[in-house]
This record gives sequence, C-alpha cells and structure tokens, in this order.
Amino acid sequence: MQGFDIVAGGQLAALPAFKEKFGVLQNDGSYLIPAHYLSAWNSIAPATEIATTFIFAPLLEKYGRKWGILAASLISAAGVVLQQLAPDWRMHLAGRGVNGIAIGMMFTISPLWIGETCRPELRGFFLCFFNTSIVLGQFAIVAVSQGSSHISGKWQWWLPIVAMYIFPCKSGRALALLVIDHFAKAKLHCITVILTTAWPFFPESPYWLVRQGKREEAKKSLRRIYGFKEQEFYEIEASRMEEEIRLTSDLHGNVESRPPRRILGVNVQLEAECFDATNRKRTLTAVFAASAQQMIGATFVIGYATYFFELIGISNYFAASMALYAVMLAASMSAFPLTEIYGRRFLIVGPQFALCFMLLIIGILGCVSDKTKASYGIVALLYVWALIYQLSIGATGFVLASEIATSRLRATTQGLITITNAVWGLIMQFTVPYMINPDAGNLGGKVGFIFLGTGLIAGVGGWYLFPETKGLSFEKLDELYAMGVPPRLFKKVAAEGMGGFPAGELAGKEGSVVATHV
Repeated sequence: MQGFDIVAGGQLAALPAFKEKFGVLQNDGSYLIPAHYLSAWNSIAPATEIATTFIFAPLLEKYGRKWGILAASLISAAGVVLQQLAPDWRMHLAGRGVNGIAIGMMFTISPLWIGETCRPELRGFFLCFFNTSIVLGQFAIVAVSQGSSHISGKWQWWLPIVAMYIFPCKSGRALALLVIDHFAKAKLHCITVILTTAWPFFPESPYWLVRQGKREEAKKSLRRIYGFKEQEFYEIEASRMEEEIRLTSDLHGNVESRPPRRILGVNVQLEAECFDATNRKRTLTAVFAASAQQMIGATFVIGYATYFFELIGISNYFAASMALYAVMLAASMSAFPLTEIYGRRFLIVGPQFALCFMLLIIGILGCVSDKTKASYGIVALLYVWALIYQLSIGATGFVLASEIATSRLRATTQGLITITNAVWGLIMQFTVPYMINPDAGNLGGKVGFIFLGTGLIAGVGGWYLFPETKGLSFEKLDELYAMGVPPRLFKKVAAEGMGGFPAGELAGKEGSVVATHV
C-alpha cells in the first residue's frame, strides 16, 4: 500500500478520465489537474502519517506490535472507499489522508517486527523484503494504470484505486474487466476479510514479549515463526534475547526507574532518551538513513515518473514507466543477497554519490534546447538512476535504519523514522508538482539540480554516520556505540575483537561499563 500511495498521484493524474473528473477545463478543450490539487493529494498522506505516529509509536511499546496490523488494515479499507466514491477532489483528499494513517502505522510496525524477529545473520536479507514490497506496489499500480488506460468512463480511474484491495497478476483489458467484475460482486471488501481472518494467527514480536517478561509466550511466538521441532532452539533464542536486553540495560543504566518526562501531560520519556548523549548519534543515523532516500530524489523519480514522462513528451509514457518499475523491482530483489554479501555501508555510501552525478547530468539535459533528444537522454538516465537506487539506499537504507536503535528504544526510534520520512515526503510531495507542472515551475529535467543539492547532503552525511552492521548483533552494536567508535570503523573494530580501536581515542568516552563487559 505504501508503494501504491507514493505512485498513485502521478499515475491517476495521467489518466484522461481522472483529469476530466477532477481537473479544470482549459481553453483548448483539454483538462489539467491544478498543481495545488496534486500537492494536496500527495502531501496529505505524509501529514497524517506524522500526526498518527506521534500517538501510535508509544502504544507499540506498551501493547505490542500485533494489534496495530488489524487496525491499519481496517483504516486502509475505509480510506480506499472514500477515494473511490469521492464526488470531488476534496473527498478524494480525505480518502488519501485516511489511508495515510494506516500507512504510517504499518510503516512503523513492519521493519520493527522484522528486525526484532530475524537472527543477526539474516536480518538484512529479510529487511530488504520491506523495500521490495513497496516496489512491488509501485510496479503493480503502474501495470493496472496501463491496463485501465484502455477503458473509457469512470472505471479508467476507479480500477487503480480498486486495485489497492488486491495485487493483479498482469495488466490489460481482459484482466481489467475481470477485476471489475470480481470487485463488483465482492463488494470491494475481500482483502479486509483475508487480513482479518489471518490476523489471529500472526505471531507477536518475541523480542517485545521477552522485554515484557513473557518468556513462554515468546517461545510460542518463535515456534510459530520458525516451525522447528527442536525445543532447545527456542530456549537458546529466548536466552539470547534476554542477554541482549540485559546488556543494553547495563550499558544505559536503569533508565526505566527514572521519573517520566511529560509535555502537555504526555509522557515523552522514550523520545527524550533517543536524543540524550548516549543515543543521539544512533537516532540521527537511523533517521538519516531513511530520510536520505527522499533527499536524493526518490519522490521525483518514483512518484512522478509516468506524469513526468508525459510532460517531457514521451509518447508511450505508460509503457516507459512500466519498464522503469520492472527494473526497480528486479534491482530491489537483487539487493536481498547483496546486503549480506557486501554489507550496508558499502551498498549505500558510494552509490549515493553516483546518484548525485546522474542528477547533475539530468539537470544539464533539462537545459538543452532540443527537448526531444534531451527527453530520451533523461529517460535513459532515470532508468540507470532507478537501478542503482534500488540496489543501494532504496533497499539498504531501510535495513540500516531498522538495525541501529537499542532494544528499549527500537519502537520509538522507528516511530521517529516514520515521522521524519513523512516530513520529507510532505515537503517533496508538496513541492514536486510545482516544480514540474506546466502551470507552475515547468522545470522539466532541470529539477535534477534541486535534488543534486539535497542528495550531496545525504551523501556526505552518510559517509560520517553510516556504520557497517552486517552480521552484528544488537548487543555488539550497543558496545561499539558506547565505546565511541566512529561508525565508519565499526567493521574494522568488530573484526579485531574490539581490541583494535586505539586506546587514546577512547579517552573521555563513556566506556567504563563496556570495558567491564569486554
């Protein structure tokens, strides 16, 4: 659904029936979606994500992860219905806002649950599925929009919205009619039935259960996840989690006994801990790893590819965007093994500067007078950009962001990641339409210069902040951060058994407790 929502604005804006329904009639008889409509539609979801996560993230630590999945699925269904039945652009806006609430909830839960459930040596591999599911949603809505573009009437724009309930296997007129017929009979609620039926069987996070002192329930959850017959495995896993939690408590002191900090009556103790001297760098790194995706131009390339292709004069813009998302899906799946073979830092830092270089070339092509030749050059570069992005920061950024936080603050940090990512999304979704729309900035390829600036900030920040976390347990990460090891040296110090870090550089660090453990 996250992938659907990111791309939906650009896809729907390219459909003639949608333009006729919500657009403004021009002097030449055509319809144009005003830039402020596009900005509102695409920024409302990030805005509701921000508001929701402030309330939702603390509840995850108190009540667990599982309950939010059911709530999010029901809220999302309500949001999609509002979008489909909207009589005007404001009701469509409300539907996208409601759906944004559900996206914010699941965007927080998913990587949190995966990071807490998987063993360290496989954590990166499975966290890549989080990004791939987003890319799959992006590819699916482009495929459905391509099929619905051959339909006349309201179903031309209804179908991409209705398709949010299921993922179709292929596009085209025959499938479009099949899906239309199916949903007309199913009353549009089949996916809600599936999710609510399967939800009772979904396991709670064993890590959260151990933190709550529910060891036996944690072992039951582990059995449901792994399915092994050997009971010793679950004893060992539960003991490993307890040891990580104990060491974290030792490193940070008995923080749970501290008096709560309140703002307007709301306990913000955990949020405050994220920014204390011990955790500040970790929080900044986690937030920056997710935000770098937006800073380097993901919203522009991914969210508005189809609409942008149409604006710069590509004749078969739907086919061009379908090929683009197919490339991204293949690249994202390729990142599964690469993140565990080469590591997180290797796949992020260098490729970010390569992405910046391509944004520079796109901006230069946007200044070329021969728009036809320049347009095909821009499209070619966007394909290469998308390939490198999904192999690097697109997939691995989520992995790194979800691994950094200490166990006590993991849910709160993931909430901050969601909020910060949504803030960037709100900024980008609001401004990109004004950059590219003909009735506003009409920048074309020159928009590459804008994302070059923010992308360079992401690249330089990543060089100093992003550590190598491949194969490191949460316990080992706690030790490295407590010792004050520069993130770029994590791999070297960990490989040398924590003894290779120069003693002089540890002077003045808060490492007394760590030294005892080491």
